[in-house]
Amino acid sequence: MKTYLFAILIILGIFFQLNAQVEQYGFNIIHSDKQIGTLKASKESDGLKTIYSDKTTLQTHLFTKINVDFSYDVEYSANTFVNSMVLIHVNGHEHTKSSTKKNNNTYQFFKDDDDEKDIKTPIKYSSVRLLFDEPVGITSVFSEEDGSFHMLEKLGDHSYQKTSPAGHKNKYHYEAGKLKKAEIHAGVISFDIESTM
Repeated sequence: MKTYLFAILIILGIFFQLNAQVEQYGFNIIHSDKQIGTLKASKESDGLKTIYSDKTTLQTHLFTKINVDFSYDVEYSANTFVNSMVLIHVNGHEHTKSSTKKNNNTYQFFKDDDDEKDIKTPIKYSSVRLLFDEPVGITSVFSEEDGSFHMLEKLGDHSYQKTSPAGHKNKYHYEAGKLKKAEIHAGVISFDIESTM
């Protein structure tokens, strides 16, 4: 009996892996007309849950040489945010570590293992999803990095502007429903993200 149960579990596991759909996207990061890094994004869905991931590496020289690595892993279930993990390393040292986890009808946000805050607003859309599909009808975007909600407004045909509570503005431009280009203002540096597809 145990052998049959084990075989059924293996077959079901293979079935769900074969039915998982994976989308992959690549972007170049451009600053002052020069490529300074890459962003690789993937979306894997098995019909029940969706995992969004993005890995970004950039290297630039402001006052000194700077290497930055971003890693986002975000899970949704039934189009509802479940959890996220964000890691940012600067010159090989951890700069930011944040996570958000669904807990019944609220979320718990942790940053750098110290801060914890409860988020009572439902999270339907978060920033990592801007890399994948045009945010038609979306007006609020949850930031997995800082645990805040950013305003999203439509600028025109297939163009949007995301504004953080601090007033930082990023613009996103889509073609055929997919991100083509983004203009990112990240404090001390601004750069563009351009699709390689």
